[in-house]
Amino acid sequence: YQRRVHGPTEVLKVQLVEGFKEMTRLLQCSARGEDCIKCGVCIDLTETTIQFGIRKNLTAFAELLTYTGDGLGVGPAAFGWIGGSLVSHFWWTPLEIYRCLKFIGVTAKTLPSDAPPALKAMFLANNGAGSKHWWHFKDGYQTFWKVLAARAKISTRLSQPVLSVTRTLDGKKWVVTTSKGKEEYDFVISTSAPQDAIKYLPDGQQKTLLQGATPQVPPNDMYLATVNDYPKTLPGTVAFWPEGLGVGTHKLRIDGTPFFWQKRHDSPVILAGTYTGPNQTPEQVWEVVKQWTSANLGFHLDKLLRSYRIVFPTGPHADIRPQWYKSWPTLQGDNGLFVFGEPMCGSGVPVITQCLSSVLPRYFPSLVKNLKEEQANSSPSTLVSFAIGLPSGIAFAALVALFIYKTRSRRSEEITTNLLG
Repeated sequence: YQRRVHGPTEVLKVQLVEGFKEMTRLLQCSARGEDCIKCGVCIDLTETTIQFGIRKNLTAFAELLTYTGDGLGVGPAAFGWIGGSLVSHFWWTPLEIYRCLKFIGVTAKTLPSDAPPALKAMFLANNGAGSKHWWHFKDGYQTFWKVLAARAKISTRLSQPVLSVTRTLDGKKWVVTTSKGKEEYDFVISTSAPQDAIKYLPDGQQKTLLQGATPQVPPNDMYLATVNDYPKTLPGTVAFWPEGLGVGTHKLRIDGTPFFWQKRHDSPVILAGTYTGPNQTPEQVWEVVKQWTSANLGFHLDKLLRSYRIVFPTGPHADIRPQWYKSWPTLQGDNGLFVFGEPMCGSGVPVITQCLSSVLPRYFPSLVKNLKEEQANSSPSTLVSFAIGLPSGIAFAALVALFIYKTRSRRSEEITTNLLG
């Protein structure tokens, strides 16, 4: 990364820390509900990440955002909106900045005194001082979700795709039809990706608006395959991004070339990921992957074990973005139907948590009040039921469930939360 930026270490340190300060201020501003002028961080809704870096003299920080964004499969990040990069990239950027700073010799003692607390905490935590900002899950996030679902008695039903969401004849309930049958709910919170949600949501303003947020980024094709003649010079477990594919730049290759590789076990199995070009089928991309691997990596792919195409949800085009975001608050909760998820709240647990902190009190004020009172005096509450769709909104759905769990009395079971997807 240092070679790519071509800058002295002191310049890199300043730009990375100052960039992270901008990101932190923006998120704090959002969490407090303050306007950007008061916070000192106003975002141009049409400015790209690269343009932001040039204007702010933070080119190293901007390139870190685009490089890691492309490397994690959410590119092409160089063309992406800076607001989306600052918000959605927050959940991995602190660690990447820490790695870069550590690589160029920055320590807890040489870190600027005005660096954000989250960054200071990471340096201290890795020096054995502990941290109140970071928690590590030994076996991954799934351990947290499983414990939460069990303690909160949340019914999680996978392999039940939602087919339709309709209103009952008297207009008082919502009918959620899945592949296993029909159920009625007081509220429905859809957190699915736009391209999935529009298939089951009822016609109306919400569905029409959501259609403006369908993906405008290339999909990622993922291939799990057996590998032949794997080089002994490579580690048995490894993850890497090949050079020369334009990762982090305007020249990112979107033609099925495998930009991401991961081998998690000593067994002869490896995972490859691509940015897929227009009109390429998974079968065509697999042929590209095999040929490129043989020609460039010194080993061959044999049997394809599994393939999966990932389509990331995105926000609207830049020309309609201001009005699009302005329209959502007036439509949320229409007759008890809410549509959230990545286009509205971003991605990553920290960002979704901030969004949730404003969403629930804003749209469920009486429920929030009743649940807090119930927690204080253990009085029973009114029966309320939620259905939350989660094909791509698992984190948001789980955090909604966490809020309900933490604010309701442990003696009460009147709130039924089902996660369907």
